[in-house]
Amino acid sequence: MDSPDEDELFEKYAEAKRKTKVMRKFLSFNERIEQMGGDNGRFSRKLATETSFETYFEDTLETWRAEDQGPDLESFVVSIQSNSIKTYAQLLHKADSIFESLCEHIVKPDCHSIPAFCGILSALARDLREKFNQYCWRSFEILINILDIGERIPENVEAAYLCLTVLVKVQATTLSKQLKKTFVHFLPLFASSRGFVRRFAAESYAYLLRKSSDLRSVSLYIVKQAYKTPHNYLSDGCALLFYTTYIGIAGTFHSNSSQYLRDIISSFVSLPNDDFKEFCLKILIQMIGYTIEYAKKSTYPNRFFYHHVLTKMLGESKNILEASCLMRLLHPCIVTSDDEFLNEGKNEFKTAEKVVFECPQELRSAIQYVVKFDDFKLDQYVVGFISETLLTIFNDDKNRLFSKDITLSIVEKSNDYEAIIDMLLKLIELDSFDLYLMPSLGKIADEIIKNDANNNGILRKITSFYAYLCSQRRPIKETIDRESRSNFFDLSHHSSYRDWLVKNLESDLDDEFLLDMLISWPWLFSQSKNVDGTENVIRIIEKYIKSDNKNILNSQVVLAAVSGIYMINKELLKTIDMIFVEQFIRKHNCCESSLLAFELFVKVLGVSKNVEYMNKVSELVYPAFLNSNGNVRLTALQILRNFKLKMKSITDEDGNVQCQTKSAFDVLFEAESSELINFRERLLHFRKLRHGQHKEYIPEGSSDIVEKIVLTELLSQFFVNFTPLWKGIHELLKEFAQEMNIDMFWGIVGQWIDNVNKHIKGSSEKTGLSENGRIIGVDLSNRSDFVNARIQSYNFFESIPEVAERRTRILSPLVLELYDDFNRLTSSTAKIENLIQDEEEEEENENEEETNEGEESEKRTEIAHILKALNSLLIVYSKFNAAKATYLEPKLLEMYEKLLSTKYEGLQKSALACICSYRSSILAQYRENLDNLIDEDKLRQTLIYFKLSNDEDDVQVIDEHRPVIVPILLRILHGKLIANPKKKGAISRRNGIIYVIGGCRSDELTFFFKLYFSQIYSIFGSSSSFDEIEKICQKEGFFSNINLRVFLG
Repeated sequence: MDSPDEDELFEKYAEAKRKTKVMRKFLSFNERIEQMGGDNGRFSRKLATETSFETYFEDTLETWRAEDQGPDLESFVVSIQSNSIKTYAQLLHKADSIFESLCEHIVKPDCHSIPAFCGILSALARDLREKFNQYCWRSFEILINILDIGERIPENVEAAYLCLTVLVKVQATTLSKQLKKTFVHFLPLFASSRGFVRRFAAESYAYLLRKSSDLRSVSLYIVKQAYKTPHNYLSDGCALLFYTTYIGIAGTFHSNSSQYLRDIISSFVSLPNDDFKEFCLKILIQMIGYTIEYAKKSTYPNRFFYHHVLTKMLGESKNILEASCLMRLLHPCIVTSDDEFLNEGKNEFKTAEKVVFECPQELRSAIQYVVKFDDFKLDQYVVGFISETLLTIFNDDKNRLFSKDITLSIVEKSNDYEAIIDMLLKLIELDSFDLYLMPSLGKIADEIIKNDANNNGILRKITSFYAYLCSQRRPIKETIDRESRSNFFDLSHHSSYRDWLVKNLESDLDDEFLLDMLISWPWLFSQSKNVDGTENVIRIIEKYIKSDNKNILNSQVVLAAVSGIYMINKELLKTIDMIFVEQFIRKHNCCESSLLAFELFVKVLGVSKNVEYMNKVSELVYPAFLNSNGNVRLTALQILRNFKLKMKSITDEDGNVQCQTKSAFDVLFEAESSELINFRERLLHFRKLRHGQHKEYIPEGSSDIVEKIVLTELLSQFFVNFTPLWKGIHELLKEFAQEMNIDMFWGIVGQWIDNVNKHIKGSSEKTGLSENGRIIGVDLSNRSDFVNARIQSYNFFESIPEVAERRTRILSPLVLELYDDFNRLTSSTAKIENLIQDEEEEEENENEEETNEGEESEKRTEIAHILKALNSLLIVYSKFNAAKATYLEPKLLEMYEKLLSTKYEGLQKSALACICSYRSSILAQYRENLDNLIDEDKLRQTLIYFKLSNDEDDVQVIDEHRPVIVPILLRILHGKLIANPKKKGAISRRNGIIYVIGGCRSDELTFFFKLYFSQIYSIFGSSSSFDEIEKICQKEGFFSNINLRVFLG
């Protein structure tokens, strides 16, 4: 009889082990009570179930003895002499010895009878009733250790749950009189890292807490105990406890829930402000959070009772400190989610949850009451609550005057102008803000300018507020489309600030302050009034345009200033020399703000019909089309659309002359402006510019720059992460690759790829796009997926191998560079290279921290990205017809051979395909089996076709083929050995590989061993002595810097 396969045995063992880990459902305390009868009466009847024995103890003992509970239970039975315990009197007489023996056996290490002992303990408690009080605390300690500290054996945990449930219910009268002592014993459960343990503890103790006549003092004691050893788990346990006190089951609440909630909150809001009170409030906020989530799923009529309780308490608060605490608790009840958000992992939109607040009128009265306090002051919580309330509950027509009155009352009562500005900033989305609340900002600015003009901090904040508001209401990006400079707020309240701004509008201010002033400057003057300060703004434009500063704020200052002048008197922009403007564009490498400013200059100059100037501007803004930001490309196209030039006349086959009315810039603009979700429309526009047809849209007399822009714009669509779009882009690019001048095509493609690679490597082109500007919606941080764009461009090359083969001078360095990056990240010697080279130099990084998890994750992601890109280019090279004629062919062949030895299956397949492209007739005979050998699913079945030993005259590789096939075979098998997959059949797989290798001849084995230990040879050398090896190993930091994982086979 054959012995069972060890892989099958291992699989059976693993399956059995997985089954033992399946946990049963842990029932909550309330669910346990419900199973036993639900209410007190039914529970008592359940406990009083008739039995043939006089005591529950004897009944339970006999029941468990009938099951196989191991020697621990039998040892306990012998120790208590169970035959002499048949009556209640005997049980009562021997209770002490029974309990002691039970405790002794249940706490034994590796006890296998814990379910039985828990059942016996609960039976003993039911028999002794009030006489069990003396054993209660010791029993709690034992059960809590099982639940919280003991191993997670499902049967033990469930038995301990049931026993603890019975003890709490049976001893409820006693425990409710000693709530503080009971909580101390339950404390480990409340601090447990296991969520279900904390929930059970909360439900158990809440059952007792409801019986308390002094809930406030007990609640305070509970949090004081938790504060002694503050921990997130313990805080969560306390929040669960308070929350569970007033909830019921099946979505209901306790009949006295309002009073319970009021008592719990009242215990803490009157405390003096200190760290302990902050600790308490965080627990209460968490409690309210649990309540909100519970109420959302409830159909209970009075499920929003907590709105009424908190609002009423706010209206009864005695001072602003109490009111602030209650506002913090009310705040979660009025917060809304975003209008729409994409569900994680699902391509579907979910509508926002609307605020449901049951007592808005009571809340309105409570806020008015609080604002009238003598000690009223604004803090971050009051500001956040009032602003959120006005935005979510009172943001309608009938409450506009209320919002105005409350805000003005706060402005009059509070001298904390910074807090008031913060509140106004939060209220900026209020419908009535511009009409009713903007005068408050003007009043504050007037007060500051008159009484504290040297307070630079508050003036900066006011200026930032004006700038933010103007950017929101009148975006700078819409300056060109704006027909008039209509004001959106009453200017009569802001004259003091306007005069101050004009007086201080100078170029000597720092960039941020000056930018905020320039954004708001044109909106502080009415259309009918002369605007002061234009001379200063023109000087600022001239200074900043001529400056060598490449900071993004420099560009945004110019944009804000030019935009202001454009709206007030655009003719003044003609005084600026365009030579300096063009230098300014080049300096900022066509960032969005510089292009928007340039667009305003071009608009002022009017429609141009000068084709030479169009060529010059096209060259100037060409870097914008390399940008991954669609808004930048769109702005550049909008600039070029200002040229109205005659298109080339095209004569068709019938002799008809056609002339397009739109230029290529118009078509590209329409394509870039189309909604991404309607990708077919975008492709429809791009297809108008197919190679050949695109000439109809190129102006007469234009240079090659227009074609460059068309092709670059098509390539930049790879920055758009929308898969359905890419197939159409591939088709269009393929036509350009096949029909366009090859040098021009690859010059453009090479420049685009270089730009992408620079961003991937983190090399800044000094575009400023890595910075965030201050103007809303302009110069946003660059978060484009350059890695995916590179992969998509390499995937495109797969469709044009005949064209790519003619320009391997561009592609070969890219492949080898990716291979170097791959080696850098996966080689064991990468980390210690400097360590060995600089033996005699002083170590600079001896205190360098170990790589954390985040860095490891980053490294894995980088490897994955490089693998995809490298694999894509290898597939391109595998389709070449003349592999030996490629640029840098010797280095490429060496790379192919080394990649065959890698553990990555995709790279092995691509590398083998590249080697096969050399058209070896011998290799072609084995190609199919070699491919199958790389395929992990076919590996074991394919190994038999590569038998190298001739012990049974069944060798599969003949002698004439061995010099060609065996090195390739050994490289592939080396990769399979180091891959070491953790799955069924791993051992027999490894044995099969070693069996094939065992058939090698001596020179072939030498080749394999050099290959297998190449990482070690690269560190120590192939001829190092033991002394030299020992010296290297003893070097400090050697083993912490070497990647030992690569040696694991």
